[in-house]
Amino acid sequence: MIILKYFKMKIVVLGGGTAGWLTSLFIKKFKKDSEVILIESEKIGILGAGEGSTPNFPLILKSLNINETEFLTETKSTIKQGIDFINWRGDGNSYLHYFEGNYGYHFDARLVADYFKKIALERDIIHIIGDVDSFQKHNDNILSLTIEGGDTIAIDFIFDCSGFARLILGKELNGKWVDTTDYLTVNSAIPFFLPMKDKLNIKSKTTTKAIAMDYGWMWQIPLQHRWGCGYVFDDRYLNSAEAKKEIEEFLGHNIDVPRTIKFKSGYYKEVWKGNCIAIGLSSSFFEPLEATSLMSVIIQLFSIKNDNSFLNINHRNKYNKLIEDTNKQILAFVRHHYICDKKNTNFWKDIKNNIILDVMSDCYDINGYIFHLNHKNIFKESSKHGQYVFNYKSYNLVENGNRIKKLKKLL
Repeated sequence: MIILKYFKMKIVVLGGGTAGWLTSLFIKKFKKDSEVILIESEKIGILGAGEGSTPNFPLILKSLNINETEFLTETKSTIKQGIDFINWRGDGNSYLHYFEGNYGYHFDARLVADYFKKIALERDIIHIIGDVDSFQKHNDNILSLTIEGGDTIAIDFIFDCSGFARLILGKELNGKWVDTTDYLTVNSAIPFFLPMKDKLNIKSKTTTKAIAMDYGWMWQIPLQHRWGCGYVFDDRYLNSAEAKKEIEEFLGHNIDVPRTIKFKSGYYKEVWKGNCIAIGLSSSFFEPLEATSLMSVIIQLFSIKNDNSFLNINHRNKYNKLIEDTNKQILAFVRHHYICDKKNTNFWKDIKNNIILDVMSDCYDINGYIFHLNHKNIFKESSKHGQYVFNYKSYNLVENGNRIKKLKKLL
């Protein structure tokens, strides 16, 4: 008689932070026949600059059976109803990008990572602290990895959640990077905190403030205990010290800036290569506007679940095409915000006159106004998958919100 022994699929998530812990919880929930191991580096740490989400964040909490009230309480979160865009017309006025009956969250990114970590450990996800010394692979398949001064871990599948380090898809597998800095030129951010004078709670309804500055824009995010803020700018026009000075002049007081974050707008053409999927900052990043980074994480995770066979290699090409189309849509929408009437510095003049994303070029007239907007024409390939990230109403709102003279009609 032959005795068959059942082996669980060994899945490794490389990297902590929100993306890493969310991925491990998601895989544990929906890939029942798996052992999930999360490897976290103390050296890399958590970026912790982004503290806003889109309305798909509550959906993933629900799918993972995470109590919303507990989440809001432990992460000092507030309810995010939308984004208040201030001075993008250059006249000091504002408009609200409202979530139309849905909501997201504002949260402390480090507290969120700690909270998801606690739940993950309760759900038997294995946590290893250490740095990867080497990968062992066959072609594009990662067979195992070795921890510095530690053990070698065999791998059936691995998720690269290593953030800007991009340890697997970027450095180990040499994925094809699509540079989008011609379209989105901001490349630096200085985060800082401000005290919250009137304390908020889990029931507080809030909005992100996105304030157009001289060489970029500033976010202000209200949490229960403080404001999370930052200035996103193009370092070709000013340096970090000058950016700090501009903020202080705007606020009327000094601020403490612990560091400068550098980034380049772009994405990997194929986020699934071999037996590795890159998720989060390790797969793409455009800029903080519209809080699309965590939105992308959640889209990627739900798209994995939608496959007929979870992590089946036969679905890799379809998945890569879907995520590539998603990234193109995010890029086009974020880029569209810069077609505005603010023009008091060379930054705003240059970015307005900069090249328009190819996929959107036939939608603009000579003055930068949208004269025709139809997602089925703009994203023909996306229609095959039936996934649209932003509808025409969102473009309409940004288009009219950023203009002193409103358009009579958008098609």
